[in-house]
Amino acid sequence: MINLKTLILFFKYYLLSAFTFSRKITTIHTITFRVFSPEGGRGGGSAVQTCQQILMQDRLKDLNLKYTYFEENEFSKNWQSRLADLFGAIQFVILKTKNEKNCAYITHDYGTAFGLGLLRKKYVYISHLQGPRVEEKYNYGEIFTKTDEWIVNFCERFAFKKAFYVCFPSKGAQEYYFQSKYRSINKGQARVGPVLYNTIFANPEPESISNITKDDDFVTILSVGSLLPAKGLDLAPEYLEKKISNSEKRIRWILVGSGHLKDKIIEQARELEKKHEKFNFIFHENLTYPQIRFLNSICDIYLMPHRVSIFDLATLEAMKEGKMVILSPQGGNFDFNKDGNIIFTDNESINIFNEKNIKEFGDKNKEVYQNYFSSTKFKENYCRIISDLTKQ
Repeated sequence: MINLKTLILFFKYYLLSAFTFSRKITTIHTITFRVFSPEGGRGGGSAVQTCQQILMQDRLKDLNLKYTYFEENEFSKNWQSRLADLFGAIQFVILKTKNEKNCAYITHDYGTAFGLGLLRKKYVYISHLQGPRVEEKYNYGEIFTKTDEWIVNFCERFAFKKAFYVCFPSKGAQEYYFQSKYRSINKGQARVGPVLYNTIFANPEPESISNITKDDDFVTILSVGSLLPAKGLDLAPEYLEKKISNSEKRIRWILVGSGHLKDKIIEQARELEKKHEKFNFIFHENLTYPQIRFLNSICDIYLMPHRVSIFDLATLEAMKEGKMVILSPQGGNFDFNKDGNIIFTDNESINIFNEKNIKEFGDKNKEVYQNYFSSTKFKENYCRIISDLTKQ
């Protein structure tokens, strides 16, 4: 599917773009090979570009703001192809931007960034990957060859080197990338820009779930995420078992997610139910975003013991709702802890089921969300980036 003719065509644009000339920037074009998702419930580039459009709309002072999302092409039609996402993004961005004048760009995926680099465009690349793309492929169990690995590393390195800024959604994500043995580039070889935190932009009405209601007889714990090693949800039952004896109430753990660790985690949780009468486990593989919002509204604690953490929107949602949040001391999780508001899983002394603690940490999280992660802060950060991008 990916042949020499295709590669030659891509690099032809790089040679031809040497004859383009810089002009006064009048438009910021945010373009990413991801879908528009105004309903919320997504993370990564899809969520953040959608958030940009909803919050910033189509004008910033004398600048036009333009947004372009995923469109099907000859590569993306075959998602079974190992590099369909990469080559689909490259073709997409070339077709959409090759004839544009007076534009600077923001993108949220490395394939689109690579295409912008080929065209010698001025762009900011915001990396939402969980580490380098090759590491992410390993963590998600994707099938790829050594040649694929070389191509991915080459394109990622090129995208980093050609970017006006490379930004990350947390300090932890940035550190994780440049400390990874799979990184395609060292920090000194890229122009690293400021951290750009995400925010919550969708506010659908919560939708109830037939077998779950608010119940004050329980302390309710919620976990939402893919059931893969990086999310670490297979570590949650062991963590909860250590804490159960501290609770005077019954404990209810609600888990929402899918992935190849599903059976293992369900088995662990059912074993915990057998050992502790006061522990109850509820599992849903797939729920809508409004249903997740309902669970957030009735839970007391949000728990995510990541092995790899970049910056989860689900954590922000729990903070915004004023919930106690328990995270592993990993990567981007530290970025949430602005005022001692996050409980880390290595804290063995705190009673997470104490009602006073639940309220105190919940109130702190709500305040920290407003001060550091609100939509106002999001707009301020992106305005600053756009200001830098448009300077001659």
